[in-house]
Amino acid sequence: MSSQLKQRWEDFGTSHNADIEKVREVWLDLERQHSIPGRDYHNLDHIGYSLTVLDDAYRNFRNRPPGLESQLRRVIAVLYCHDYFCDPRRKDNVIRSAAVAVRFSRRLFGPDVLALPIIMLTIATDHDLILTDPVEQFIADIDLASFAKRWEEYLADVWKLRRETSWMTDREFMLDRLKWLEKLSARKFIYYLPYFRDKYEWQAMSNIARELGLLRRITARFK
Repeated sequence: MSSQLKQRWEDFGTSHNADIEKVREVWLDLERQHSIPGRDYHNLDHIGYSLTVLDDAYRNFRNRPPGLESQLRRVIAVLYCHDYFCDPRRKDNVIRSAAVAVRFSRRLFGPDVLALPIIMLTIATDHDLILTDPVEQFIADIDLASFAKRWEEYLADVWKLRRETSWMTDREFMLDRLKWLEKLSARKFIYYLPYFRDKYEWQAMSNIARELGLLRRITARFK
């Protein structure tokens, strides 16, 4: 996975006229950060999965979101950087990661790169806001695509997230997970865009409902 992501990053950078040495320097930083011990879920595999979802969507969209063509470079940069910082004990991971995405983009593509669109795309992956911009919706849907994996793969991801929060007790982890899933399930739809709803919605809702049932039965014993 690492070699494939590196090659894609280099192709991405050079296709936009970035200096190859700078592209490789940034990649080494990204690779090192996403390979820190304890990053069982938010690692290079997660970036790779996100890019696969992006490619699949981009090929198969009937109607691409307005503005996607002009923002595709930003979307790809943010997918590489949006989990650069990933400390579950901190609340500022997303904004710190957004700052990294801006810094790396300016290093590769010049000081005139606009910060605000990159920051907003990164914030979209935090799933705390109701999004109206179609490109922000697009990247948010990509980030939630893993909820629609087969149940066995979905459950494996949950255990990876559990290992990332090994400092929490089982009770704390399950209650925190319960709160997050209830927030997601309260939405009318998990996904914003019709393509993602058609492809992922049913399986994602099924997985979430199944995990919620398990968590509610277990956490009821805590009361």
